[in-house]
Amino acid sequence: MLKTSPSVVHERIFPKGGTYVLLVADSLAERRTSMDLYAHWVHDALVASRDGLKYELLQVPVNAQGGQLALKWRGLRQRYWTIPRAIRSRQADIVHILDPAYGHLVPTAAPAPVVVSCHDLIPVESQRWRGSRKAFSPGWHLYKRAIGNLSKADAIVVPTAATKYRVESLLSQIGDKVWVIPYGVDEAFHKARWTRPQSILRVLHVGTNAAYKQIELVVDTVMILAARGHPVELVKAGPPLAAPLADRVTASGARLVQLGEVSNLSLPKTYSDATLLLFPSSREGFGLPVAEALAVGLPVVASKIDSLEEVSGGRAMHIAGEASSLADAVEALVNKPLALERMSAEGRMWAGRFRWEAHANSLRDVYTAVNGTKS
Repeated sequence: MLKTSPSVVHERIFPKGGTYVLLVADSLAERRTSMDLYAHWVHDALVASRDGLKYELLQVPVNAQGGQLALKWRGLRQRYWTIPRAIRSRQADIVHILDPAYGHLVPTAAPAPVVVSCHDLIPVESQRWRGSRKAFSPGWHLYKRAIGNLSKADAIVVPTAATKYRVESLLSQIGDKVWVIPYGVDEAFHKARWTRPQSILRVLHVGTNAAYKQIELVVDTVMILAARGHPVELVKAGPPLAAPLADRVTASGARLVQLGEVSNLSLPKTYSDATLLLFPSSREGFGLPVAEALAVGLPVVASKIDSLEEVSGGRAMHIAGEASSLADAVEALVNKPLALERMSAEGRMWAGRFRWEAHANSLRDVYTAVNGTKS
């Protein structure tokens, strides 16, 4: 999900008449590319549906001049001052907050019905919700308060049933507010085709270097494969590996290709040119790289966690264990070309359900339901 940020759509007010849905995106000062992309994918899919509703994406511009501290303060000002004022001025019929970290805006939108997209609860799962080391961190308390406000929303949209279970476990008295709506993937992934390199074992990882992504496990797996005599290449799409990890890869005899952030135009080919996607994340709300790989037909070896198993629908190899277990799984696949081909074909067929058009269609059902409750 590491692509360049799209253009900004903001500050457009519709004439009265018809249902007006305000989509509220993160402040651009946050520099959260994945959230920016989600906002624009959803907005574009809803507008393209021509369903008679009126949609506005609220994402106010930001002055990028100055250092990181200046940008952070601008982001806080937008989050807690500019964006709430903009929401109140719109008087929308429905307000859809596209990031749960902005849950503090739920009361701001009243009396309009409010929908919140909750992509995951990884910050909650990564730290103890109570008694956290971050107990004295203002940012942690603000995030905790934002998530707590989700119970006041009229609907919560999550990408998997696994995430729904976590939301319902964390929040009390939310009844049947949670809707499971899988993400889409860009049509370019559905159009791409896996080519399978023949002369090298090209292992792809797409994502950040956050602790839950378990990048060291990726490195260790590649090192084991190299030690077993495989001509292996690790392709990293996203932030580069830390120098010590990069040195370990090259010292093992494996090749290392660090692509940095990859554009929407180039990423499908990055998938199609790999042998397989290695994605041993310990936590995910959805795991978009897995869905993107399946759409291309790229075989996937991933961790055995509920959300990823749900996304793959059994069309990937899910492994619980250390690097040696992952390396064994990779070897088992590459030594059976027919198994790889079958996994590729089944993955492509399964991934046909991951389309932003379908996501938008389900969102309209949510909007109809919440609008009816307050009409």
